[in-house]
Amino acid sequence: MRRVVSALVGATLVLSMIPVAAEAASPDPFSGTWTSIDVDGSAQFLSIGKTASPKVAFIDTYASYCATHGAVSTLFVGTGTGTFKSGTVLAVKIGSATCGSFKVPMSVFAGLKNTYAVGPNTLRDTFGVTWYPYPAVAARHLAGNVIAKYHDDASITAMLQFEVQTGPSGDVQYGFYRFEGMTPVLNRSQATIDRVRFFTDASGAQAADFSGKECNLSPSVDPNYPTGACDWYHIVVTDGSRVGLPDTFCGDTDQGNPSACPFKFDIVGGAIRIH
Repeated sequence: MRRVVSALVGATLVLSMIPVAAEAASPDPFSGTWTSIDVDGSAQFLSIGKTASPKVAFIDTYASYCATHGAVSTLFVGTGTGTFKSGTVLAVKIGSATCGSFKVPMSVFAGLKNTYAVGPNTLRDTFGVTWYPYPAVAARHLAGNVIAKYHDDASITAMLQFEVQTGPSGDVQYGFYRFEGMTPVLNRSQATIDRVRFFTDASGAQAADFSGKECNLSPSVDPNYPTGACDWYHIVVTDGSRVGLPDTFCGDTDQGNPSACPFKFDIVGGAIRIH
């Protein structure tokens, strides 16, 4: 444990001395500091600057290559520059790669690229390692078990149940969504939660939107949506009660316009909680 803590402290100090942050306009979403766990289990850090040809600093708290080649130090520090191959791919040319006085051959990093994935907000390098924003996103929990009526027609009522748990990297670890229509007809659906985003809405309330595949579990009068049919859905909720406002719920099934949320429900029982 002491060796790991010492290595992390050393890595942080080295990273802070590499001038990659104080640059010009940002080439989002790559710029900033990222972290990962190497295939050998060591913690790694990656810092990408804010120019069109960003400076790059890479630190591995325990470089197995240096260890197997007899280096006295196993704390790896590499620096170089990046070239954008597309909006989601950054090629990196390492110019300096050392473990203390031991020099690592540039050939080890030939063809190094980082590919950005929008949904999970991650980078994946050519070694197969996934990088997450540093510091990592805190684990979050969203839950709701409410009675609701359709905003535009109060005769339509339903039970809405959903829960999402995300991990420290912001990925969905667990999630489900259920719709139980009560009036004017009984109908049921259940859904996966494949993506979630937490944010603060204009009122100051904690909010979240999530999406996935929703499947009909009951007989339907709609021939285009029979029992077992599944389709994309999108839900937006707020934990308004924590700031003295009503909790809110709305949804849509138009994947072509994922920011729309026309189907609004007024909550008449239960609560939505976001932690």
